[in-house]
Amino acid sequence: MRRSFILAPVVVSLALFAACDTPSASHADIPVLADVSAQADAQVGLVDRTAALQGATDADVAAKGPALNLNTAPAAFRMTLDASRLSGADEGTGRSSTYDNVATGAFAATAAYGLTASILAPEALAIDLVADGHITRIGQNAWQAVRTVPIDGNDVTGTFTVAWVGVGWLAEMRLSSSDGSWNGQTWFTGYLAQGGGLGWWDIYDHGNLAGVVEWLGDGQGNAQLGIAAVAGDAAGSGLNWLFVDTGAARVDAVDGSTGEQSWVQVNPDASGEVRLPDYNGGAAACWATDRTDTPCD
Repeated sequence: MRRSFILAPVVVSLALFAACDTPSASHADIPVLADVSAQADAQVGLVDRTAALQGATDADVAAKGPALNLNTAPAAFRMTLDASRLSGADEGTGRSSTYDNVATGAFAATAAYGLTASILAPEALAIDLVADGHITRIGQNAWQAVRTVPIDGNDVTGTFTVAWVGVGWLAEMRLSSSDGSWNGQTWFTGYLAQGGGLGWWDIYDHGNLAGVVEWLGDGQGNAQLGIAAVAGDAAGSGLNWLFVDTGAARVDAVDGSTGEQSWVQVNPDASGEVRLPDYNGGAAACWATDRTDTPCD
């Protein structure tokens, strides 16, 4: 029997679902270094924000820098994930009980990917929508894109502002709505290092930190993406994706309510391992290169 992958949804966010005409941009507050959250910095642990921002200066005093091209920004900055390297966790050609472990691993990997995609989908869609809109320079080192969409009879406006700070870009998305439920509040804020090797997003619910996303990557096939829930029923839960240039891949999850840990790992030779709290008595279960069940080392 295939088991469920633990982890409740980390963040429930308002999505910008459908595009309409782009209004002229307004001058929202430009992101500044003083607003980088120390609370969020402690949640995932992949990125040392102090070290990442060493040498940074606010946009209004930084030397003139480049605009950020959203269309070529790293996938993690656009809040998308390519988990195809975990495709080694498939069921092979067999259907007998000797393929139970890899089948469970495939199910768990698919569930983890689906959960990750659902958590990041609203923010990813919002970034895509504003990226397709008109981007206006609002300062020497600041740019802004604005997009309005209809949601449930209201007009919801997303204002996306990016600021060059000498070593990378600070970014933020603010929301306003015609019914007054959103009035310029911050939805998510983040950072992308020049070269795209690291960054983060902090996601808010009406001013309260709700979730954190951090990533590292070298552009050579080594990358890590972490997601942590900070508030709500899923507080303390998290997901961590690891990809290695050898072809190995792994996803780990922790359930904040129980402390239970789950993982799926696929090795370069297509062997692998899965651990779920309600499968195999909670012990790790492994498969060999031919995807048949095998004892774990």
